[in-house]
Amino acid sequence: NHMPKFMRNARTNNRPVFCGEWGINRLSIMSSQVTIMNNTTDMDGWFVYMWKALELPLGKEEKKRPPYYGNWFFIPFSELNMSLITIKLDDETRDFIDWMSDVKNAKIPDATTAARILNHIVTTVLWENCKENTDLINTLGLKPLK
Repeated sequence: NHMPKFMRNARTNNRPVFCGEWGINRLSIMSSQVTIMNNTTDMDGWFVYMWKALELPLGKEEKKRPPYYGNWFFIPFSELNMSLITIKLDDETRDFIDWMSDVKNAKIPDATTAARILNHIVTTVLWENCKENTDLINTLGLKPLK
């Protein structure tokens, strides 16, 4: 919706436009956005902004949790593509993330449990333990890494 205004401003000032922040939407809308940005002569490029949205599986336990975790973790909505990868976390790790994100009434771990869970998170986020969102990767015109 804002593109025409930016394009007029770019032509008036003889400057290209770089779209530095967009993302998290339906695949059809994202596809349209990519097409428009790639085919607009005044566009100098774009960067999809999804680094902070980790898509988490929406299982029975997740449905009981709030839909937002601090500044970093989100529960996926069925039609939205939020992340290039999905990370699978167990309930104990999710409880720890609740505590780190200052979720009200989150369980407070002892130091030994916190250290163990942090080590578990490091292993969990290794590339080979994550799942790529190939539909989103293809929509963006990227190539899967795996």
